[in-house]
Formats: sequence, structure tokens, C-alpha cells
Amino acid sequence: MPDISYSTRIWRKIATCCSSHSTVSLRGAVAGAATGTGTGTGTDTNDVYAYDTKTKQIHSTQALAKASANMLSKLRSMVVANGYLYVTSGAKKTSTVLCYQRISSAPSVHKSASDPLFAFVSTVIGPTIADKQFTTSIAHPFGIAFSTGGMVCYISNQDTNVVAQVTLTGNGQTGSLGSGSQSAYLSKLFPAPSTFLDGTFVASQQGAVPDVAVVATSASLSEAICEALAPDRQ
Repeated sequence: MPDISYSTRIWRKIATCCSSHSTVSLRGAVAGAATGTGTGTGTDTNDVYAYDTKTKQIHSTQALAKASANMLSKLRSMVVANGYLYVTSGAKKTSTVLCYQRISSAPSVHKSASDPLFAFVSTVIGPTIADKQFTTSIAHPFGIAFSTGGMVCYISNQDTNVVAQVTLTGNGQTGSLGSGSQSAYLSKLFPAPSTFLDGTFVASQQGAVPDVAVVATSASLSEAICEALAPDRQ
């Protein structure tokens, strides 16, 4: 599963949430030029725009409620699953996957474009850091995908170069990483004493990466592709 990258000058359509009144589409706003300030400086705007797909009316320019001042930083991707909106906050200082829930099914109840549409529920997963180094597979998360049942998610991470498998609990509000490799196929290819970051589902081609405490076993490109594209081998 490749990283879901973003451009500092483009809104990328990520998710659609339906209500009885209209269809509200969400787009991540990531830069001054994208949000209409016209600066073109690439300064991050850490929020999400929501608009009606029929009328094109903007419903919110700050769709995500913030539980703290710096919880949203370098938003990478959004996915609707389990009745929630999941958002990856990818900056190194955050490195989290956040869970949000729709405040109301009727966008018309919001009085201004600055009213949020989604309430913060929980932090699903975040980094573990020791001596300023990451110790698990979660570091600068980018893309996120869910299993058919919705209670397992897969997160691509820039700084570890690993796709992590996260097991969800609490109706999808919280998650945890298993120890080491989470892929039976990977574990078969690289039995003990091979080492992998906790939560590793697709391993890195290069096991030693900057700012990561664990030097993992390197997986060749072909082996990593097999892990991701051949689930029947698990």
C-alpha cells in the first residue's frame, strides 16, 4: 500500500458523508494558496473544508473540532469507517491517527463556516518515543485503510517506511500494535532472530532508518511487494 501523499497547493477529495438533507464532501486544506489567502507560501492550514456537492455551498472551513491547540498538524489522509471519520495528523510532533464523529446529520444547523461538523472522539494510535527516537512502526503516518470488518486498520508511515497493522477496540475508537511482525508471511520469510518494529505488516526495504531506535531486518523490494499484494500467503 503506497503512501497517500499530498500537495501543498491542491485540495484532495478524500471522503463523502451522507445526511438526509444533502451530501457533504470533505477536502483537506493544506496551504495558504489552497484556502484562498493567496500567499502561496506553503504555510499549513491544519483543518478540513466541507461543502455541499449539490449546491457547492461551503458548510465549514473548520470541519474538525480541536480538543487541543496543536493536535492537528500536517493532515495527510481521511477515511470514513465504523461510523467515524479517521484523520492522520502526520507531523513528527503529533504522528497520530484521530477519531472524529459527525456532530449533526443536518448541515443547516451550523450558523457559520467556522462551526465544526465533527467532534473529536479519541486518539486511536500515536507514536512511542524514547531518547527522541521512534520505537514502534507509527511515525509520521500518511495513508490509512481498513479491513472489511473495519476493526483492523493499516497505516503507512513515512519515517519508519513501514505499513503498520493496528487492531481496533472500543468500537473503533482506540487501537494497539502487536509485538514485532504482524504478517505470517513476513515471519515465515524472516524467522527469529529477525527483528521488526512492533506493528509491522509490510516491512521496510531498509531496516536502519534515521530517528528510529530499532534497527529492523531489511526486506527486499520483491518481498515487501509480496507481503502487501499476496494476502493469501498470510
